[in-house]
Amino acid sequence: MPMSVAEKDDLKAKLAASRQKALNFGLSLATKPEQSAMLIHRSLKPEKLQKDAKKIGGSPKVACGTVECKGKLVMLTCFNDPPSTAAKRLKVFLKFATGDSMKIQIMDSAGNVVESDDDGEQNEAPGAPSVTDNAPDEASVEDGLAAKLDAVLKKLAPKIKEALTANPRAKVPILKLMQAIKSAGAEGDAEAAKKRLGQLSDVLAKVIGEGGGSKPLSLVKLGKARIEWPDTRKVALGELGRLKAQIESDYADVPDAVGEVNKAIKMLDDSFSTFNEKLHDQLDEVLNASEQDRKTHVDAARDMITKFTKHVESDPIISALDGNDILPDVSIAAPIKVKLQEISAALGA
Repeated sequence: MPMSVAEKDDLKAKLAASRQKALNFGLSLATKPEQSAMLIHRSLKPEKLQKDAKKIGGSPKVACGTVECKGKLVMLTCFNDPPSTAAKRLKVFLKFATGDSMKIQIMDSAGNVVESDDDGEQNEAPGAPSVTDNAPDEASVEDGLAAKLDAVLKKLAPKIKEALTANPRAKVPILKLMQAIKSAGAEGDAEAAKKRLGQLSDVLAKVIGEGGGSKPLSLVKLGKARIEWPDTRKVALGELGRLKAQIESDYADVPDAVGEVNKAIKMLDDSFSTFNEKLHDQLDEVLNASEQDRKTHVDAARDMITKFTKHVESDPIISALDGNDILPDVSIAAPIKVKLQEISAALGA
């Protein structure tokens, strides 16, 4: 069914609001503009908006992502594959829904321009402001900057894809920076574009590094973590002792139960002690190994840490220690896992 007058008015208002910052959108595009629908919102998720737009418009050809306007330019960054000829269909739909003739640019999640509408004057409404109303020299400068920025983003596309694969949660900040770069290009603001490109490069380097990209062994960090590990274990065992004392106090009249608890705690103590000795020996092997032999010892240490971390996470007793009902503030497993993560990071990847 066609969008209501209220929905069209809201769409027009939100398009205007997207001149200030990128907003989320959901889109359902049909061949006939009256069977299409577009919803824009500041906080609702794009996927939700897409679902609601499909209910209104009815067309299965849908897309969602973020939208930002610069004058008569409407820029859509799609989180999924947009329908074919989406730019031309959207241009027709927006003319139908808002009365304005706009230029449409559609990009994929990596920031590559996948489609633009025909900018010919036959598609402009009589008397409507044109996106090329700027003075010729200013327009050429902006077009040149925008083209250069598009080329840079295309070169960065493999890194952007790698970053999004490494950490999907980084999608929103990365896409916002890409949108800001494109906006700076559309406005001819070279300084803003340079600043945003620098920020994007920093984010990509950080995300790829944290997400499992190649990281070197750090003997300094490894040595530091090795020295700190005994203190982490000592604190964990102290917490175990505190928990044991509390249980013995609360269940003094149930000696069988206390006996079982003490048995379980002794098993944990023995487990920690055995692992502690093995880890120390293995890390010493890493630190003292020659360059050609070090990788073997690094792999052995990483395998040891991985197995013990899985044990800590899967053991029903250990996993029930932190935040237990008897002593909720006790913290045993969490600091151990954090320190093991530090050691693993120092070993590189």
